[in-house]
Amino acid sequence: MAKISIERQQEIDESVNQVLLQTNKSYPEDNLLDIVKSLDIAVRVTDFDEFSNDISGVIHYGDKENKPIIYLNEDTPPERQTFTLAHELGHFLLHEHDKSKLRIDKFNYQAKTKEAKEETEANYFAASLLMPKDKFREVLNWTYESKEVAKYFGVSEAAVVNRIRWLEMN
Repeated sequence: MAKISIERQQEIDESVNQVLLQTNKSYPEDNLLDIVKSLDIAVRVTDFDEFSNDISGVIHYGDKENKPIIYLNEDTPPERQTFTLAHELGHFLLHEHDKSKLRIDKFNYQAKTKEAKEETEANYFAASLLMPKDKFREVLNWTYESKEVAKYFGVSEAAVVNRIRWLEMN
């Protein structure tokens, strides 16, 4: 996983806060799908078999006539779909791209490339949106079982472990 400076983490946290202010919604109290749709981004769950089973999601940035669309792989578990939706939203809000193209993520997170950094940033955004710092710490006080924390937030145990790591670094 590429490193993210504390300053960049704070910028991403501020992007998450802007989403919550703009939509007047927050996760997990509000459904992530409702939050994304409040930003005028469409979401489609589809079959990726013809492309690749190892792709969790894709974002089409749209153009002047079309709004952005996030596509989720129907064959992935609900927890993965939730994280992927937040991850793709992170790309949309954090990174400049050719808005007429698709973004398909199949990068080596260990590489020291711009793409690897953007992937890590999108993962951090997703974790921050789905597991808000204060609420996350509150739930951790109820239980130290990562399985229970994951269930509460509707994410995978791996996402919980990564969120803990990021919070420990700050």
